[in-house]
This record gives sequence, C-alpha cells and structure tokens, in this order.
Amino acid sequence: MYNARGNDAVNASGRYVLYQELDGKTYDVELPLTSAVDPAQLREELGLPSYIDLKYFPMRSAVVTLWASINAHRLHELYPKAFEKRISKNHLPALLFGGAAVKIHCKSANAGGLLAREIKDTDYIIPKK
Repeated sequence: MYNARGNDAVNASGRYVLYQELDGKTYDVELPLTSAVDPAQLREELGLPSYIDLKYFPMRSAVVTLWASINAHRLHELYPKAFEKRISKNHLPALLFGGAAVKIHCKSANAGGLLAREIKDTDYIIPKK
C-alpha cells in the first residue's frame, strides 16, 4: 500500500502503513497479517454457489464483506479482538454489482470459464443512512 505521497511505508513501531493522510494521520496494521475468517464457510452461510473462486482475492473479499454487512449488528460479539464496540444495531444492507456480481450469478465467469475475466474492484450499493 502507499501513503498519500506515493511512498511504501512501515512506521517506527514496525506496523505497516496502509495509508497516510497529507496531514500525517496514518492508518496502519500489525504485521504479520492474520485472519480468523473462513471465506468458504461464509459463502456457505450466505447460500452462494460453490463455483465462486475464493482463491481469487476480489471474490474472497466480496464474500467476507457481504457476510459482514449482514452480521454488522453482532460482529463485536463474534470477533471481540477486532471490534471493541457494536458497529450497528442492525444489519447493513449491501448489494454487490458489476463484475463481482456477474461472477456470483454466472459459473462460466469464474476461473477456467469461457467468460472469466479479472475484476479490478468490487462495487457495492448501500443505503445512504
């Protein structure tokens, strides 16, 4: 990742800087990165097709994001080390659209399929509130 000035950065405490504002405020993470999330299990809980390629990071990320939006009201209970307080009292309705949505609805848009293509990002629609 790069900061606003375009520099790759690790801060003095050895944390990796994800982004640094021009005013100096930083957003960083502890290294090494770890995950307590099983995207395949979340895909199953969401009722999404098993042909979705979870080795492909944008789709793994999309599945985790959709699951987290549905479970926003209880993330602090499920992952107390990651969330100190409640994010929301309700689930956060989110819809996926664009290339990632096509990959969910079209088996041949996934790895090895005739319509497979890389997507550069994942697009979501959420209510303004």
